[in-house]
Amino acid sequence: PLFPGARAPLPRVGAAGPMNEPLAGRRPKKASWLWATCSSVMPVLQWLPNYPVRSFLVPDMAGGLTLGCILMGQSLAHADLCKVSLIHGPYSCMMPPLAYAMFGSAIHGSVGTGGLVALLTGEQLIHYGDDIGFRTHAGAILTLEVGIVLALMGVCRLAFLVRFLSRPALSGFITASALLIIFSQIAPMLGLPAWASKGGIVHIIAHHITYLGAFNPATAILSFVSLLFLMNAKRLKKMPYLKFIADFKELVLIASLCAFTPWLNARLEKSPSAEGETGIRPVTIVGPMPSGLPAFTPPMDMTDMRLAKELLPGAILIAFVVFLSSFAGAKKFAMKDGYQIKALNELLALGFANIAGAFFGSVPTQIGLSRSAIAYGCGVKSQLGGNIIVAGGGGAGT
Repeated sequence: PLFPGARAPLPRVGAAGPMNEPLAGRRPKKASWLWATCSSVMPVLQWLPNYPVRSFLVPDMAGGLTLGCILMGQSLAHADLCKVSLIHGPYSCMMPPLAYAMFGSAIHGSVGTGGLVALLTGEQLIHYGDDIGFRTHAGAILTLEVGIVLALMGVCRLAFLVRFLSRPALSGFITASALLIIFSQIAPMLGLPAWASKGGIVHIIAHHITYLGAFNPATAILSFVSLLFLMNAKRLKKMPYLKFIADFKELVLIASLCAFTPWLNARLEKSPSAEGETGIRPVTIVGPMPSGLPAFTPPMDMTDMRLAKELLPGAILIAFVVFLSSFAGAKKFAMKDGYQIKALNELLALGFANIAGAFFGSVPTQIGLSRSAIAYGCGVKSQLGGNIIVAGGGGAGT
């Protein structure tokens, strides 16, 4: 079935039946073959005309709005990992999800920025100095190259490579990705300043253990409390009046921190120590962000050819990681919900998503494993809730 959970499979285009008799009668064979080919490459042509509004619209709206709110916060953090302007994180969550929804086959695949890909992108862009504007420009070129590599892999039918990936290999890849992301976030969770957090927590412990003394107690306590809340929120499901907190724990936490952190910083700034200075540093916040939608801008011109050549090896590596991490997460929830995803569609969808995003200042995007889990938990039924509504919410948020 096109939609997991539906009572009966939706009729195939051209199949025998009362719904398709008029279509079959007036569509010639060549047109039928062309339609079948186009609908195979673009699954949106299959599910959108048959979308059951009454039964699917409400869960898709609820899931899409939830994912959009979570992705806004995640994308800002991922943009920081990419070493680009923070506003380009939310910019990366508009066009890529729309493009993916046209070609993708993963119902619960939420396209946007991702932790592992952001780390790899930051490793590529950190070599281009302290000019964040230039790094942001280089990030758009890198995104274009990642999209082209993925699209070429799809055109060349290289999707068969995933057949050599066993379940243990996919599980190990997901676990290793999670560990890398956890280690990358320990230094920010401790509130270490930029000069002390270079190289990550492993490098600090191995070579500069004294840097840990520069941690910010306020940031560390806030991070620890937030982590405890996320790990234990599921216990609230047993309480009828608090169940909604467990179901939307990420949104509750983001909203609570947005309200609490400015108040905390104001109190810290008003509590001087004996030396006449603030005893504890305030928690670092994002601050004001530019408003408005991203402008359509070609990511490169002829003067950027040398830069594009330098970025190409890294783009090839990131493209493989984008596909492997995205396919692993999408496959996991497809098996849970009992539907099939096509590796060819995923290659083309991720490729076109990154190509489209590059023209709007995007960083490389992927299917997020944690967001896919949220989409599955929220009962998202189609790409409308998984990506289209998310992209609309991102545009409204900026």
